[in-house]
Amino acid sequence: MTVRATFFNAAGDNLDDVEDTHFSRLVFDPAGSRDRDDGSQCTLQLTRSSSNVAAPATGTLMVDFGHDAAADEHSLGPIDVVVE
Repeated sequence: MTVRATFFNAAGDNLDDVEDTHFSRLVFDPAGSRDRDDGSQCTLQLTRSSSNVAAPATGTLMVDFGHDAAADEHSLGPIDVVVE
């Protein structure tokens, strides 16, 4: 599954024009895997890890973003999710 993170500032302006200087990351609990697409810093390819709990499973998602690949300056969440 491919997920595209689109960020907006407080005024509601789309921040796609600053994507080359910003990164995003999704963190699932229970843990899952995710890989960033090579061409985008805000598009993530998600793969459910077969070693985790059986699907469907409830959990939480944190959306992280920042100015480097660690994407650890700001976090949104936790957001309740169901992983199937």
